[in-house]
Amino acid sequence: MLPFGSGLLSRSVPVSPKNPKKSLAKGALPALEWRAMSKIGRIRERKRKGKPSWFLDFSPYLQDRERRLTSDRGYRFESREHAEAILHQIRGLCARMPLSEAVGLYRRPNARPNLVSEKVAQWIQHVETCGDYQPATIVRYRGYTDGHFSWWKDRSAYEIQYHALEEWITWLRERGQSDKSVKNILAAFQAFYTWMRRGHEQDFPRLEFPRVKTRSRQQRTVMDLQERADALDALPAEDRGIFLALKMGIRPGEARALRIGDYDVAAGVVSISSALKSQGSGAVRGETKTGEVGNYRISTELREWIAEHIPEAPRFQPEIPLFAHPRTGNPYSSGAHRKLWVEACERAEVEYVPLYRAMKHTTFTALREAGVSRDDVQALARHRDPRTTDVYDLSKDAR
Repeated sequence: MLPFGSGLLSRSVPVSPKNPKKSLAKGALPALEWRAMSKIGRIRERKRKGKPSWFLDFSPYLQDRERRLTSDRGYRFESREHAEAILHQIRGLCARMPLSEAVGLYRRPNARPNLVSEKVAQWIQHVETCGDYQPATIVRYRGYTDGHFSWWKDRSAYEIQYHALEEWITWLRERGQSDKSVKNILAAFQAFYTWMRRGHEQDFPRLEFPRVKTRSRQQRTVMDLQERADALDALPAEDRGIFLALKMGIRPGEARALRIGDYDVAAGVVSISSALKSQGSGAVRGETKTGEVGNYRISTELREWIAEHIPEAPRFQPEIPLFAHPRTGNPYSSGAHRKLWVEACERAEVEYVPLYRAMKHTTFTALREAGVSRDDVQALARHRDPRTTDVYDLSKDAR
């Protein structure tokens, strides 16, 4: 019995020993007998101006233009024997990949089935169904396909070479992507390429991917404390709460994920047990960055904000977001955060510093300047590695 990949057909039906072709035409098969495999594909001959030519016909397993293979990677079949040899190779490949992919290997490199966009779509389908990926990772990969991967849209998978990857990296940077973002995008594409090679080991070589160096942590900036205070004051009052949470050092995804039930009113403590894993307001909820639960005693200004802006009644509904968007009632999206902060800096007439640095990094850098020990700051920042905490130590030129 031979396992088929997930891309041959769509449903699972039994093989008919009398008519395996009819069974295949109805739906997908998890396995086929060798006898049924030998029936896949037929050699067709046609004559034009008295000159014969050959092509392979894979109906009813493939439909429309996909069912025909007229050449061997762009070279016309020279004889019936040439076509027959390719047909035997394709039948053998079907033991470890979908028929459409096996046929695609023999089409010209820029044929539609060989386009990166087509293969990325198959990879996303695999990622969504194999059960090995976290929901947040699936969302992130899916978001890459229509955005950052669009550079490859009309390019063949055979064009994935080192120099092409370097051109793509330049294109990503021209779109305003940071070095860290480029590194993450490239890692996702490398995961796709590795998956693709598993089914096409002989066609796609091992490829060294360019390395993207991120900026040194010593280059991170902080915000002047007075300027930050002015910008916070310039925020709309109803939106200020979540920024006060970020000021305490809570990560943005964790602050967005906080619910009423995570706040102990009597103790003045919030429990950080989850984080939103993508940028939208409907993002998937997952574990924190370190996978650990953290407890924060909230600041006086945040406690006063909660008392003023969250009525008593919703406090008995623990699943409601603690920091709900005042216009929608949903968690803030990252885009809404960024827009509010940019506008606040403009109104306060202060130099804009990205939100994460303006809040978390500025707060912990100020604590180190004030003489708070590295161990205490590490505990507050919830860093696993104390070397991460060293970026807040200006005495080591960590700015």
